[in-house]
Amino acid sequence: MILTPKMINDMRRYWCIDKPLERMLLKQLGAEPFPHVYTEQDIYEQSRKMILRYNQLRGESMYPR
Repeated sequence: MILTPKMINDMRRYWCIDKPLERMLLKQLGAEPFPHVYTEQDIYEQSRKMILRYNQLRGESMYPR
């Protein structure tokens, strides 16, 4: 399983995700790391960690306004 733009749009309901972060997420999680396979839980957990880290470094609220 890979992260898709549709999944990111669904996550925007809960997280603050701008275009640079979206590109970073898709670059990291948008392809399977051969020979491994991501599970849905892997995708959401890794995305959550990346979103939190990104927003903390930018000094922004982690939740949408």
